[in-house]
Amino acid sequence: MTNALTRRHEQRALLLLVLLSAGACQRQEPAPYPNPTTAPQAKAPEPPTDDGVSEDYAVLERYWYENRNTVDFLRTRGEKQAPVWKVAGERGSSKAMVLYARFLQESTDAPTASAEAVTWFRKAAECGNMDAMWLLGRCYLEGRGIAKDATEGVKLFCKAAELGGVKAMGHLGLCYANGSVPKNPTEAIKWLRKAVELGDTNAMCGLGACHAKGEGVPKDPTEAIKWFRKAVELGNTEAMRALGACYSNGEGVAKNPTEAVKWLHKAAELGNTEAMHNLGGCYVAGEGVPKDPTEGVKWFRRGAELGNTGAMAHMGHCYLLGAGVSKDSVEGLKWLHKSAELGNPCAMHILGSGYIEGLKTTKDATEAVMWLTKAADLGWDESRYILQQLGAGR
Repeated sequence: MTNALTRRHEQRALLLLVLLSAGACQRQEPAPYPNPTTAPQAKAPEPPTDDGVSEDYAVLERYWYENRNTVDFLRTRGEKQAPVWKVAGERGSSKAMVLYARFLQESTDAPTASAEAVTWFRKAAECGNMDAMWLLGRCYLEGRGIAKDATEGVKLFCKAAELGGVKAMGHLGLCYANGSVPKNPTEAIKWLRKAVELGDTNAMCGLGACHAKGEGVPKDPTEAIKWFRKAVELGNTEAMRALGACYSNGEGVAKNPTEAVKWLHKAAELGNTEAMHNLGGCYVAGEGVPKDPTEGVKWFRRGAELGNTGAMAHMGHCYLLGAGVSKDSVEGLKWLHKSAELGNPCAMHILGSGYIEGLKTTKDATEAVMWLTKAADLGWDESRYILQQLGAGR
């Protein structure tokens, strides 16, 4: 009887993994705050304040116009150029302040570096630098280097947007659309359209999402596809991922799992972590590609190591079940706990279910109820159902 029960739990867990993995490549919404891929137009850099930075200032000027938001450049050249940017910033160049702050953000995840970056962004913002305003706004929005404060972040976006900051316009529209502040679809569309007219690809992606959901505009999946494609043509990886999701769901285009995987691959190869997560799900579920859990785990791992909480959750579940990887409950629980502690309801649900059934974890009703409650509070319906069955319903 016990063996039969264990086998039934294993079968249920495997089915859950396939269903969750299938969901990983479906109905994904555009990320509210994608990493910047382009930068707003800016005035020419201020001249250096003395000869101490003159010989290297041409590098700063060229970088400012060509590469100033290219993360790869910041990581590969930053060590060499950072001292120049810091000196120029100390002598009054707000552009150099922004570059040095971006270097601090991208070169390390150390809290002290993030806090120092905020200090430099603030100095540059006080000098009227629009890039600094919206980047400081992002820090507030994400709680990076400073206490999370969406209201303060939006204030900075508003200030930069009113001054003509294109990225700030796009981020402001996304905040109103996604509910980072009280949702206001009308304001969202207004700012997204302003940013789109000035070429912001993240705003194009956001406008597509509004059309897909019918928020602020009539629901129109075909119009959504149009905006996703425009952003894709300009290299936006989140739009590639969103287009893949549309093909997966058959929204605005004929359902085509193979085409969905093609776009997810493009986005994943270009570093989009949610696309990595979705792609891993396609391989595990065999949607649009031959079923290959090992390949799925590869993509989950890539996304997880880059901080995607959904990929962490699926990675942990694969370890618990031995799907595409050798069974390892310790490694599985490590990834699940990491994901859950970062707020992922899927991981919370898997942990809660696991603690109830003792599936590669020790049975612990208290721990189970805690995680299932957290997941239910975040809208995970299956967790709510299990709690009701346990008599601890929400």
